[in-house]
Amino acid sequence: RFIDQQSLNGLTEFVPAYDYALSGVAALLAVFSACMLFPTLARVRSRQTAARRLAWQIGGAATMGIGFWSAQNVALLGLRLPVSHYYDHLIGYAALLPVMAGCAAMIHALGNGLPSTRRIHAGALSFALGITALHYVLVAAIHNEVVVAHDVRHFATALLLCYGSGWLALHLNRSLIGSGG
Repeated sequence: RFIDQQSLNGLTEFVPAYDYALSGVAALLAVFSACMLFPTLARVRSRQTAARRLAWQIGGAATMGIGFWSAQNVALLGLRLPVSHYYDHLIGYAALLPVMAGCAAMIHALGNGLPSTRRIHAGALSFALGITALHYVLVAAIHNEVVVAHDVRHFATALLLCYGSGWLALHLNRSLIGSGG
């Protein structure tokens, strides 16, 4: 939940530690997952029937979503909290839904020919919302005896970074299509 700084006065702040090797593995998984976008879009665009395009959209969204979900879970394995905690697996698996939906919406927005600027923005926003929701749902799956406070500025920064990286990738894809590459 989001809590303002005033509400945190008088509380003890715990600083988590990270295993940077696992963070590196998570980053690689995320990059590999993102690399599935271009071949998926090429397959979707090249299919003649709506059923085959839909099958590639679903398959691509599932592949990318599971990859991003795995990356986030590996990153969470590297998180070390100074309090006892447990992980609610049902909530953890539910985090697949928003990321797969975000990837599916992005693929759908861009799957027909040369995407317009509006479709690129819609695809980047879908991606950003899916990835950001994935993170916050997975964090909600961690149960412990302390209050986990999220700073709205961090949330906004995460959303903007996801949007920016999605927009850049999608714009690059449009440039490659337009140049015949």
